Amino acid sequence: MLIIKRVIHATENPPEANQGEQIFHSRCKVADKKCNLIIDKGSCTNVAPTEMVSKLNLAIIIHLMLYTLQWLKKGNVVTVSNQTLVPFSIGEYRDEVLCDVLLMDAYHLLLGRP
Repeated sequence: MLIIKRVIHATENPPEANQGEQIFHSRCKVADKKCNLIIDKGSCTNVAPTEMVSKLNLAIIIHLMLYTLQWLKKGNVVTVSNQTLVPFSIGEYRDEVLCDVLLMDAYHLLLGRP
């Protein structure tokens, strides 16, 4: 009986993490302005909204290889054509990240996993 119990429990799949457990919300500073930040380990894309880029006068880099995203707007395909280098800080930690520039109103900075 003990062996059967071990086999039954050993074959159980661990519960899958839902999307809410893969998202980390925080605040950061971009060009000395407080911004909302999402780190989404389920995403491979770094995104900065066009409004933030224009207000902070961040330099726009033309994306050399255009591609499309579908997950930002349900049912709509968004073409990525611009990027920007975003300097940000969280406490004493400072870094720069290359982000795609897209229309987005949910947050100021969306970082995916590397």
